[in-house]
Amino acid sequence: MNAPTEHVAASDVRTQTLSAVVEDPPVGTPTVLERVGASRSAVYEALADLEDRGCAHEAESGWRPTGVGEAVVDALSLTERVDEALTAAPEYWRTHTTEPLPQRFRQQLGALADAETMCAPDADPGRTVRAVAEHIRGAERVDVLAPVYHHEYGGAVAESDGDVRMVLAPSVLTDVDLAAQSASDVAGTGIRIGPVGVGLAVSDEALYLSTPALDGDYDARTELVAESAAAVAWGRRLFETHWDDADPPERVTSS
Repeated sequence: MNAPTEHVAASDVRTQTLSAVVEDPPVGTPTVLERVGASRSAVYEALADLEDRGCAHEAESGWRPTGVGEAVVDALSLTERVDEALTAAPEYWRTHTTEPLPQRFRQQLGALADAETMCAPDADPGRTVRAVAEHIRGAERVDVLAPVYHHEYGGAVAESDGDVRMVLAPSVLTDVDLAAQSASDVAGTGIRIGPVGVGLAVSDEALYLSTPALDGDYDARTELVAESAAAVAWGRRLFETHWDDADPPERVTSS
């Protein structure tokens, strides 16, 4: 017997019917028939099947989902959102990897369903770096993950009047002498050092994300840009995960 999610997903009518039940329970059969774009017989068959599989049950007040049914709809919704993210920027995801992202963030990739790809053309290879720098410079609050050093980012941080936090990869220390900065400067810019596999700049307004190319190299000429609240929240959580695991510069440089 197929697992519940696999069984429901194998039929568009079952998927629609279960979603109709979960949407606003309890729900009467006539309402389910109105919500599902299928024949009456197909919907009746789906309801019977879902009840038999333990995904829904019919009470006097109408149809209600079980815990199984609710979990199945949640799982299918996540999958649908991930598909939306992958189809929104298909060429990007064919040429880049999600490997450096923690598993839970890959599972929540649907938060980037509104993302668009920004590419720097050969005639202007610094376009995306400048765009990210402007984003940092103009934000009231911005969090940055930097796997490599860009002097444009450093300049943007120095010129910013906002609240900036950065997690830098250890290799960046070879390009930026953080040990020479005063403790107050370090505290003011909110710098920590830790493993960083993706580029990120997330403010309250937008997210800029760059994952490695398939060969593992950092791609400074391509960014995913998203402005939805879901994308910003996803980016904030990703940053906080790195921030919590990172060390203050003085701890790194003194070791």
